[in-house]
Amino acid sequence: MKRSCTLIALAVTLVATAAAPCYGASRDARHFTVDIVAINGEEFVVKDESGTQGTIHVSADTEKYGQFKPGDRIEAWVFPNGHAKTILVTRSASVIQEDQLQSQAPQESPQQAQR
Repeated sequence: MKRSCTLIALAVTLVATAAAPCYGASRDARHFTVDIVAINGEEFVVKDESGTQGTIHVSADTEKYGQFKPGDRIEAWVFPNGHAKTILVTRSASVIQEDQLQSQAPQESPQQAQR
């Protein structure tokens, strides 16, 4: 009886392992802060602060927090094979664009603001 229980437990473990998504040899996801350049289906083209571009795979099993669009800044936890474990919007494209417009607008001096 004990042997059959061990075999059943082993079979359940093998089935559960086979059903789990394969994310490569390492299960440790690395953290990145990147801007979304383009979204092509499940592939996000992203760029970091230094201008380096890459892609991350985002699927139904990726934890997603926010509505994603090109121009958004996101936090991403990505497995070594490029599959995203978790992504979340930290700054939307519209806010980034508004900040850029304000930084380009001529600034009033404190003396002009008092008049």
